[in-house]
Amino acid sequence: MNIVVRDTLEAAEAAHVAVKQAAGLAAEEAALPFKQARLRAEEAMRNNLTQAKVLATRVGRLKQQALEMARESQAAQRQNSTTDAHRMQDSARELMKEAQELESQAKGFQRMAEATRGGLGIYALRAKAAATRAAQRVNPGGDGPLLLPPPPPPLRPAPRGSAK
Repeated sequence: MNIVVRDTLEAAEAAHVAVKQAAGLAAEEAALPFKQARLRAEEAMRNNLTQAKVLATRVGRLKQQALEMARESQAAQRQNSTTDAHRMQDSARELMKEAQELESQAKGFQRMAEATRGGLGIYALRAKAAATRAAQRVNPGGDGPLLLPPPPPPLRPAPRGSAK
């Protein structure tokens, strides 16, 4: 009879371990979509930051060209070459206008990246909640030790290796 008690306890322990493992797998599966979404959001944030930096660099170059062209137009005006000076001023204005448009786009990319960065934490919270919910569905008893009452006297688990 003690062998039956031992076998029953071992079977219960094995079932408990199997349920805990199944709960862990269910938790990982449930959290995976949120982890993947976070990775996609991080990638989008990096892309937006890269776009903002590229545009900001281009804006700096365009503004520099516009200022240089404005200086050249002033020099042309001092030399009484008003037609050339006027043409250069128009070109400088166009360059500055293009730089301002690109600067606006760069700021937009920067804002999108900052908004994405601000929302990254929610993915971890949702992943944890989904994992907890899935683990509880599979193992409602939780992750604690197996709590079984001791067998009534005179029964007790037989030692391993005994045949009686």
